[in-house]
Amino acid sequence: MFSKILSSLLLITPFFILAVTPPVEALGGTVQLNEREASIPSELFNELTWYFKYASSAYEPPNACLRPNGQTRVAQIFNATTATDGYIARDDEKKEIVVVFHVAQSPIHFTFNPLDIPLVQLYHPVGIDARVHAGFLMLWNSVAESVLNDIREQLVSRENYSIVVVGHSLGGALASIAAISIKFNFVTVSMRMFTYGQPRTGDASYAKLINGFFGSGKAYRDTHTTDVVPHIPSQDMDYVHHGVEYWISSDPASYSSITECDPDGEDKTCSNSAHARLSILVGLSHLVYMDIVAGTPFCF
Repeated sequence: MFSKILSSLLLITPFFILAVTPPVEALGGTVQLNEREASIPSELFNELTWYFKYASSAYEPPNACLRPNGQTRVAQIFNATTATDGYIARDDEKKEIVVVFHVAQSPIHFTFNPLDIPLVQLYHPVGIDARVHAGFLMLWNSVAESVLNDIREQLVSRENYSIVVVGHSLGGALASIAAISIKFNFVTVSMRMFTYGQPRTGDASYAKLINGFFGSGKAYRDTHTTDVVPHIPSQDMDYVHHGVEYWISSDPASYSSITECDPDGEDKTCSNSAHARLSILVGLSHLVYMDIVAGTPFCF
């Protein structure tokens, strides 16, 4: 498994020497700074694992994963200019349209590139002055029209289907912004989002917008032990996480090692309880979620 992680580290996420949290053990580590008892229902643990398999499969080349999680892939998401891709799958048993995003670029590029990092206005009908990361918004805008059209097509004669938006790393940031746009375009359709290792995506008003429309039971933002990506861009730059964070505080991931954090998004007792230092392990903790190496295909 370790050799597979190193291969993934080099092939799909071109960074690994970054700020990371206190001393760790094994792959992602054990952090004993959270005083709250870690425990989530086993059903939620299974869901966090299930939807990460969708996100992991998005690392496959376009059109390579025809049966993600054994479901029907109905559309490809792809924009070569922005290196944005993913797919849309339909689960007829769960009655879900699953929209999965992947971005073949490093989060570090988007964190320190002065052209990408400014917060810019997110236009939406509710009148909240929300701002988001300029680079992340550009990624969504590059595929938004085709994604919305594909979802609309799938919902024809399927009014009782729900929508689930999924993404890992930059794909998680993209999924977050996409979820707002999708929600406004399909206001009567039930929605959820699952993100893994998502960087901060917008300001406090954006976090309030997400929390208001999704919040507990609809938004699941998974973080893993010493993964530094959820800590960038920093709060000093006016970036704020939305909820609800589910922190994998120790490995292996289990229902008893995951904490449901405060729904406001910046719980100081969860992943924010760790302080940064340099380590190669940041790449490992970012690439492994729910004990699955990102990029492992689940296409059958």
